[in-house]
Amino acid sequence: MMDATVKQALERPDSFGYWGELPLFDTWSIGQFAVHRDSTLLDQSNWDAILKILEKQNFGAEDFQIVQTSHWAVGWVDHLAYRVLDDNGNVTPIHSLMVQLHDEIENYPILDEDDFYTRERDAILNCIIGHAAEYIMDDVPEDWASLVYFQLSDEGEDFTDQYVDEGAVKEALKALGFFDYSTEEED
Repeated sequence: MMDATVKQALERPDSFGYWGELPLFDTWSIGQFAVHRDSTLLDQSNWDAILKILEKQNFGAEDFQIVQTSHWAVGWVDHLAYRVLDDNGNVTPIHSLMVQLHDEIENYPILDEDDFYTRERDAILNCIIGHAAEYIMDDVPEDWASLVYFQLSDEGEDFTDQYVDEGAVKEALKALGFFDYSTEEED
């Protein structure tokens, strides 16, 4: 009798075409983990965390492969395909690990908090840098972007989706004395 997780892993998704050499949906799964052009920072972070876990546990090409596909809505998609059943029909250790990782993400969505929060902070800082480029004075501290971040945070700025409003960045630059007033348009 086939375990429910095995059956689910070997089930072909609707409208999924595959013409590669892996025995997908026979003994290999396309897997539940994938990244694509529009993946969130969380998805990217979890993807990299999973690859690090696989490397740390010495899984190799005979256990998993990255299968590249394309999708009309999101462009390229990288799937983590893995071997579910060995040559004797037994469940593989990597399948058990994939089930465990899926359950972990269901219970708490971040596999590596340090990595995720670093990505999130970097995205916010890049947004701040992009908005501040034309308004910032030449002579500012090296960590000016972090200081703007903390100023915005103290003012209650919502960093939803790693976006910062340009007007809020301008106001933070002014509050910190980093704003180049010669860039301001005259009314």
